[in-house]
Amino acid sequence: MIAGLRDGDEETFAWPLTGWSGSMLRLARTFVSTTASAEEVVQDTWLAILQGLERFEGRSSLRTWVYRILVNIARKRGSVERRAVPWASLEQDDGPSVD
Repeated sequence: MIAGLRDGDEETFAWPLTGWSGSMLRLARTFVSTTASAEEVVQDTWLAILQGLERFEGRSSLRTWVYRILVNIARKRGSVERRAVPWASLEQDDGPSVD
């Protein structure tokens, strides 16, 4: 499978993509605040896998490696989301009204 992925075989890539993306989304959702953000985490994970496949050393299973990348990306995104200030909280308060 690794050889097929490294060779850019689309059929080989389609198998883990379709088979694992649902569980990856559920796992990512535990780290981030919205489903849309979790979807972005999964997409970013697949991009990172494609870019880093040549560095995969086989010391773990491919699935373990993929999920470790996912968790790292999701944790980072979740951390950024927790530090973000919602726009609604930045609205100016005119103070108490004087009648």
